[in-house]
Amino acid sequence: MKKRLLTSLLLIVVTLSLASSGPVDVRAQAGTIYSKLTTSEPDLDGSIHTSEWEDAMCYENVGDDEKFTIYLMHGDEYFYIGLKIKDDTHNILDWISITFDEGDDGEHGSGSGDGVLTAEQEDWKCITGNEDLIDGYWNTTDGLAEFYYPGLGVSIDFDANISYHVDHWEVEFKIPFHGNDGDSEDPSDLNIDVEDAPRVEIDLRDMPAGQVFYPEDADYRDPSTYVELRFDNEPPEISDVSYAPTSPTQYNNVTVSASVTDDVSGLKSVTLLYSTDGAATWIGVNMTTVMVPDTGLRYKASIPKQVPGTTVQFKVSAKDNALFSAESSITSYTVKASIFGMEPIVFYGLILGLVAVILMVIIVAVLMRRPKLPGAPAPLTTPPAPIVAYCPKCGAPAKLGEIYCAKCGKKLS
Repeated sequence: MKKRLLTSLLLIVVTLSLASSGPVDVRAQAGTIYSKLTTSEPDLDGSIHTSEWEDAMCYENVGDDEKFTIYLMHGDEYFYIGLKIKDDTHNILDWISITFDEGDDGEHGSGSGDGVLTAEQEDWKCITGNEDLIDGYWNTTDGLAEFYYPGLGVSIDFDANISYHVDHWEVEFKIPFHGNDGDSEDPSDLNIDVEDAPRVEIDLRDMPAGQVFYPEDADYRDPSTYVELRFDNEPPEISDVSYAPTSPTQYNNVTVSASVTDDVSGLKSVTLLYSTDGAATWIGVNMTTVMVPDTGLRYKASIPKQVPGTTVQFKVSAKDNALFSAESSITSYTVKASIFGMEPIVFYGLILGLVAVILMVIIVAVLMRRPKLPGAPAPLTTPPAPIVAYCPKCGAPAKLGEIYCAKCGKKLS
């Protein structure tokens, strides 16, 4: 009882000190963190067990002096925040609180769900080192931060637990997306959906050392210094995977392209994975963006040329900023051999055709130059008797053996 009374007195003192703080120092928004969808609810025992938080998005050694490690995941109705916060001393008067800017506007919230930004409508949830839960609200007035809560354990719509481990606190929160908004004692609980993006600030009030914040150098009085929290339910979407050339040879690099999108947390990496050993091992190549006319933004990377006969398998892998991942189905092609840019069957067909033409030309040339064979011998005839003299009377030629002139009949001597 004394411990709880001491805790209550301390919270009142701290609340008054916050209300008397100086003017707001406006800064740029600190960035974005992501929660991942889970189907498993952690056991809220105040200890971060790896098996219970394996679905969570984890941010290690962040915030002031790198004191915070943060785990974020969510289901359909609740989101879960796990914390490890470095603290060398165990003091039950310490507290860990989460402050929200529901409207993600750097100003007041719209906790009633009516969309109207109204003072006293920003949620504030806290657990002390003595395991007391506090569910309150806050607003800023004239540059001052004012926190309100009905009392320890009053109007609580969340669950949490805490424990100290040697040199750090471990805390687990279970917070509903739709709280007891508009409660008479606590008028501002969160009223959000997974499509919304509230800003959050987490702090440890470490007694007596002081206060440390996540994000680093955050100012609880200024929601624009909080970090944006987004809830990611879906992995990246990969579609329209193509490659060219579609019949590569040993001389071709193969370019793979795909359409890859992620509408919530955005893409962290897109990688082309290819294998030449039947998917026993995969080689990764970072894909880069290129704007294609009439198609839009696409991711491209190349597979280097391979020896003929190699079967190449490839797929596209994508990871978003919430570390959801997706892979396309496996596509494959076999590298063909090429000779002077032609398939071997075509090349050798041309060679055989050329050889056939050359042989025909040689045969024709040989036939044209070959001498004609002699014809059949003429039938034998008695050659005419040679002329050996002339007739002395008429001068007609006389043949050997003739006695009288064949023309005038004179006897030849």
